[in-house]
Amino acid sequence: MADKQNIVMVQNNSGCGCSTLIGIIVVIGFAGALLQQHGPIVLAVVGFFLGAWAGLKLSGVTIEELNAISQEEWGPRQTRGAIFMLAGGTLLAIGGWGMGVEMLKEMEDNKQSFLRTVSAIKGVFA
Repeated sequence: MADKQNIVMVQNNSGCGCSTLIGIIVVIGFAGALLQQHGPIVLAVVGFFLGAWAGLKLSGVTIEELNAISQEEWGPRQTRGAIFMLAGGTLLAIGGWGMGVEMLKEMEDNKQSFLRTVSAIKGVFA
């Protein structure tokens, strides 16, 4: 006699996901408004944290290694990790600032182009 196997399927539907989609749209809107007002600062901060993370990964040191021992007991490995972290953070913060400045210029150019287009359309139908 063949062994029987029972398969139990559990399905949990908690909605259509509309609230997630609306939340994503709202977050993108807030991010756009924040970047429009404070683009260079926001992108410099993001760049610093991404650069610090990348520098730490490139150095091969984990954050636990830096936190586990006091600074007086650091060896060359931990010092290298801290230097890579600060260098990466600084470089990408400068890059983020530059991107933010250029993004603001581009947004202003797009606004002017949009306003010219709208005024040209108004002129055609006036």
